[in-house]
Amino acid sequence: MTKSNKSALYRVVFSGVFAALVFVSNYISVPIPVAIGDVSRIHFGNIFCLFSGFMLGPVGGGLAAGIGSGLYDLTNPAYAASAPFTFAFKFLLAAVCGWIAHSKGGGQRGKPGEKHSGGGFR
Repeated sequence: MTKSNKSALYRVVFSGVFAALVFVSNYISVPIPVAIGDVSRIHFGNIFCLFSGFMLGPVGGGLAAGIGSGLYDLTNPAYAASAPFTFAFKFLLAAVCGWIAHSKGGGQRGKPGEKHSGGGFR
């Protein structure tokens, strides 16, 4: 197996692992009643969406976040209708985080945490 094939395989495997982390972390939630009679919730899925973008970059992290969150919505009947929107929104959430974390700064290749660990502030 060549080095580029091994690298591509690792990226696919890590994207799958992060998609699974996002999926499972959506189940860890705290329900919050809202004034109009519906129930909202705070969950750990968004944390792993951002973490996947930070670690895997805009494309790999975006796919992992979108797939994990979209699959969670498909398995929950209350959210099944909004699964395509969830995929798009979580993909964008992780892609923007990955873009900021992996952006080029000062002519050097940005590495996670090297220049933009403050969320884009230098």
